Amino acid sequence: MSKTKKVLLLIIGLLIVALSFTGASYAMWQVNHSQSDENIVNVGCFETSTDLGTNLENSAINLDKHFPISDVQGMNLTPFTFTVTNTCTSVANFQVNLETLSTSNIGKQYIKVAINNTKSILNNLDSVEKTLDTASSSNMLESGTLYPGQSITFDIRLWVDEATTVEDLGADEAGTNLIYAAKVTLATSARMYNDTAVDTLMKLVSGEANNTIDVIEKSAPDGAICTNTLAYDNTVDNNLRYVGANPCNYVCFNNECPTQSEVYMMYADGDISTGAPRFYGKNNYDSEEACQQQALGGNAQSLGSATFTCVLDSSTNKYYVEAHGYLNNYSYSTIEECESGLSSNGLKSSTTPSGLSCRTNTVTTGGWRIIGLMNNVDDGTGKKEQRVKLIRNDSLGNYSWDASETSINDASGINQWGPSGEYLGADLMQELNGDYLNYNLTSNPMWYGYDGSNFGQNIVFDRTKALSASAQSLIGDAVWYTGAYNDTSVNVGDVIAKQMYINERSSNPNATNNGKYCTSVKYCNDTVTRTYTWTGKVALINMSDYIYATSGGTTLNRSNCLTTSVSTNNYWKSNDCSQNSWINNGSWQWSLSPAADLIGAYNVGVVSSGYVADDGVNNNRIVVRPSVYLLSDVKITGGNGSAESPYIFEK
Repeated sequence: MSKTKKVLLLIIGLLIVALSFTGASYAMWQVNHSQSDENIVNVGCFETSTDLGTNLENSAINLDKHFPISDVQGMNLTPFTFTVTNTCTSVANFQVNLETLSTSNIGKQYIKVAINNTKSILNNLDSVEKTLDTASSSNMLESGTLYPGQSITFDIRLWVDEATTVEDLGADEAGTNLIYAAKVTLATSARMYNDTAVDTLMKLVSGEANNTIDVIEKSAPDGAICTNTLAYDNTVDNNLRYVGANPCNYVCFNNECPTQSEVYMMYADGDISTGAPRFYGKNNYDSEEACQQQALGGNAQSLGSATFTCVLDSSTNKYYVEAHGYLNNYSYSTIEECESGLSSNGLKSSTTPSGLSCRTNTVTTGGWRIIGLMNNVDDGTGKKEQRVKLIRNDSLGNYSWDASETSINDASGINQWGPSGEYLGADLMQELNGDYLNYNLTSNPMWYGYDGSNFGQNIVFDRTKALSASAQSLIGDAVWYTGAYNDTSVNVGDVIAKQMYINERSSNPNATNNGKYCTSVKYCNDTVTRTYTWTGKVALINMSDYIYATSGGTTLNRSNCLTTSVSTNNYWKSNDCSQNSWINNGSWQWSLSPAADLIGAYNVGVVSSGYVADDGVNNNRIVVRPSVYLLSDVKITGGNGSAESPYIFEK
């Protein structure tokens, strides 16, 4: 007898239908499904609904083909769909199982199951304790956590694996009744321990949809000047991030807390119709495009969080940059210093219309801030969890990313963060995971940088800024992604957010998003193999962290910003995108992400005054803002996330 595939029948529910093998022909069956027994166990206050009713009871998977089929055909079957909602006021765990009934005589190794878009042979899934007396075994399809008001929808499909044959099942030509019967069960349990920091922060978006990148705005703490604005990033990990110009994501960490102070800042307030203030008024442009590319990118955007627009002066038919708001990169402790600065910086002269003045403004410095709740964070052992990611609010100092001898990349450094072969890793990586973690230092060490004459260990590191023992008890190893944020198929900045996120996580050694994708002998002669991950405690942000931190604005919303190229001649120089990303603090800051470059193997992505660029790793004009992942069991024991009352972490 030939190994011909035969008709098999899958049933979800207690209606068991027998299938007899008779000959070699295929058959199609029309079957009415029913599920008459209760599926839910240990539900607590979970609510379920299906596409056939309000409960899992009396619902079943609707199969329209009952013979061995391919995965493509299986994924096109009509799914059994149900939604689970946590109606409690506390966090709860859930587990979706498929329980094989005792009446089944088809092995689970021949059953293919798909939950949402993940498919597997049933027998390969984790075995768990069964909850039905009529079941012989149980396999876990999915598990996770639901926060109060949060819902999750499941699509389940079953089919017979296309490789299944009659002989595999032990059927003979005389005919054998082959049956597979199973039930979907949902097990839930409330969290019995104190909420973790992740739990507490997830409650901020309780009941909100997680399948959109739109900004979620909640009430800010009383008296706070920040906004409770968060958004999902819709990446493969769908991280929840703080977004906007000043979200309520302030924390005390490493005995470093945010402080607020009154300073004097230059303020631009005018109307071009009255001749004031044309910022950089002595520069004019024939077209709006030229104005956008040159003025907004290179000059005005580096000055702070004011609003900059290109406007047409009808009297000259030229475009000028008009500014409104604080130029927060020009701040002074006294009004006399500020007034002097207006002239000494060339911002107010006989060729520049009036409209610039000095005003007081409240600024927040110090402390740390929450980037977001990052999903699938690997601790280096393969264990993946949802963890809180932090960044230092202020610069640790201005240091080089890496340096190299003259014979290597013409002394330009190497853009490889972690160890690779005999290479020990970038200088900054070693410093952040060496001196910065050594709270017992008795003197200030020297870190790599340029002292005005030479590259080398020339820049002082202030040992009082090292991470304390208590701070280190709250953080742990994590796998950081070190793929180049761009690829050589486009210019450095001509990449949108989602592609940037993918590039950073690429593990294809032949990919064009490689930090060493260059051909120049002079700047590309190092022999270090580039890696795409690094495991450790302290690193830097990825370039995508900056992009995803934007809330967008009135002209360009968040969706526009995330689907817009981040190059220096595009709208990421506009206030809607760059000035509404809180990670942009007006300074040039290092990232973890190499830049793929055809010329050299020494460039790394930088946030450069609002837009994205790349720079050589031996440049020490760029600030260092360390980033860490909290351990998953860390709790929030105080504060509300405002600068006035920052979050407090404890284990």
